[in-house]
Order: sequence, then structure tokens, then C-alpha cells
Amino acid sequence: MDLKELLFFRAKAEMESYQSMTGVYTEEEKELQRQRFCSVYQIIEEAELEDEYEAWRQDN
Repeated sequence: MDLKELLFFRAKAEMESYQSMTGVYTEEEKELQRQRFCSVYQIIEEAELEDEYEAWRQDN
């Protein structure tokens, strides 16, 4: 697995974790998880890989 694919897997995992958070989590916990995803996605944006990430996400 190369670095780009690892980054894409991490972004997907962080988003899935955020989306699966139900009412048992506090708003603070949900916000921390959202920030985790945003941090990973910011790297994708800065590397100008958004289109590749979206295509990869559709395939995975």
C-alpha cells in the first residue's frame, strides 16, 4: 500500500467513525471525531488529491 492509498483509507475510516456516532456520544466527542476527519481531509486538499480521493472512495 502506498502513502496516498493509506491516506485515503484513513480519511474514509475517520468519516465512517464520525457518521456512525449515535446519541450515546457527547457533542464534544462528535466534534473531536469531525475534527479528526477534517485534519486528514485537509492533507488531501493541500496535496490537490480531492478528485482522486472521490474516485477512490466510489470504488471502495
